[in-house]
Amino acid sequence: MMLELKPRRFTVEEYNKMAEAGIFAGERVELIDGEILPLSAHDKMHSDSVALATNLLVRSYGATHLVRVGLPVQSGEYSEPEPDFALVRPEEQRQARRHPTRADLVIEVSYTSLAYDRLKKTALYASTGIPEYWIVNLVDRCLEQHLEPQPDQTAPFGFSYRVRRVYGPSDTIQPTAVPGPALTVGDLMAPE
Repeated sequence: MMLELKPRRFTVEEYNKMAEAGIFAGERVELIDGEILPLSAHDKMHSDSVALATNLLVRSYGATHLVRVGLPVQSGEYSEPEPDFALVRPEEQRQARRHPTRADLVIEVSYTSLAYDRLKKTALYASTGIPEYWIVNLVDRCLEQHLEPQPDQTAPFGFSYRVRRVYGPSDTIQPTAVPGPALTVGDLMAPE
């Protein structure tokens, strides 16, 4: 008889207890599907883009939403990603036991993590019911908008988005569930 060993998956509750106990000692990590994964390093283009986008998102949508920057969003029992941005209604923040479980818009600024953000993070956010997910794609200098989460047995976590649109730097985009002005895509990216 052969014994099959499987990795142990951590729950969000266990992960948070480890963080509170100081186990990660300042490491930048996130919990995805029960696995503790390191976050990619912040290169200059990513950091500058996050700084520019932070100012723009707060000015544009801060009257109705909290703009959470690099903070956790609980996604089920086994995942607590830390997206670059999550636009959360204030009542969701107040009602959350630890971190919000819902956001009207989640945004990842992607350079070195583009493939992962397109596959795993897209499926994860769709499985959580996030209605809209943007990837600020610094590699191809565009914004990828994902809408309408739906079951998809071929995708990780069993979900994907039905709609995917791509916008160039001079195009404008407006979140579907967040009131406020349209944004010019290029304003979310640091210059090359």
